[in-house]
Order: sequence, then structure tokens, then C-alpha cells
Amino acid sequence: MRLRDCDGGLDLRTREGREAEVLDWVRRHDGYSVFWASENRARARAVDRLEASGRIVRRPGGIYPWVDASVVDLTTDTPSEGNG
Repeated sequence: MRLRDCDGGLDLRTREGREAEVLDWVRRHDGYSVFWASENRARARAVDRLEASGRIVRRPGGIYPWVDASVVDLTTDTPSEGNG
């Protein structure tokens, strides 16, 4: 089990670490697979929390199992540019 992310030193055992992992993934890939999101309970809960808080916004156009999504900067209320 990988507890620390290689890139940022995130502790994936914490809520903040899981949320940072999800935000980073969505920024890099412009979305996520439902299979990736539900791979473990901690990540699935992080996705749910981030969507409920408005940090991640689903966009139309994703074809199952892919979810098109953007990370929203809550200080400016604008979606991040992501990968594209």
C-alpha cells in the first residue's frame, strides 16, 4: 500500500492528503474514471466531499466510465485550465 505520494510527499492516510490526490488527478487528466475514484473508500469519499463543496465540477460530455470534471479555484470561482 502506497501511503506517501512520490511527487508531493502527501500522506494518503489523511483527509487532506486524499483530497489533494484527487484534485491533482483531476487537474492533470481533466476528469477521472469512476473505477479510479471508487478504487478505495477514502478516495471515493474525497471525491464526494470535493464535489459537494464545489471544488470539483462535473462537465457534460463524459462517456461512462469517464467523468469530465474541472477543479474550481474557490478564491476566484473559475475552473482551472487543466491539461488542455
